[in-house]
Amino acid sequence: MHVRANDLQVLKAEITLPKSGPWVAKIEANGDTALSGTVTIDFADGSMQLVGTVPAGACEAYADRVLARIVGGAAGLQTTVGGKAYRQATAGLIIGDLLREAGETLSTTSSATALATVFPHWVRLQNPAQRELALLIRRLGVGWRVLADGTVWVGTDAWAESALVTPNYHLIENIKQEARAKIVADVPCVFPGETFLEQHIATVEHFLDGAKLTTMVHFDG
Repeated sequence: MHVRANDLQVLKAEITLPKSGPWVAKIEANGDTALSGTVTIDFADGSMQLVGTVPAGACEAYADRVLARIVGGAAGLQTTVGGKAYRQATAGLIIGDLLREAGETLSTTSSATALATVFPHWVRLQNPAQRELALLIRRLGVGWRVLADGTVWVGTDAWAESALVTPNYHLIENIKQEARAKIVADVPCVFPGETFLEQHIATVEHFLDGAKLTTMVHFDG
């Protein structure tokens, strides 16, 4: 399995894609130049990609090895945003302002219904962007996460069938009492919010060690 982070060959990786929040990758790659800015994690020559950013100070290079932490999107959700008051504003406007100030981008696949919700009054406090976004999302009664393409999605999961179907994966174990399954696939295109093995996916974890890539899929219990 070939996995690259920009132009670097990834040797080891732990990648977690949660049902809520940004995905995070911890990688060890072959190279002598530290990664910075936007990073695309590429599986199987472009068959699947994750777009994220290396936060400041989250990468080091030594002895032909690069160690990095990559956060889905622009890694800006921990940015502190200033306070702001709204009157008769849509959720789309409030979220759009928040993400723009944090350097993030709202996904075009977000729920139009949720974004059209009007708040007679809404006050944003000076806080990390992720905290203020979570407060608003809770009020809307929907979910949110950073998608593979690095955009921030807001909406209600439709639990569509995963694009990963047999014979494109090998099921190693399916432990229903623990609501998890372990699979091997050249292109492990399973994501939170989808249906896989007739169960709803909550979190996906990819583990790369050399040429061996395994994926742990955790389901809503």
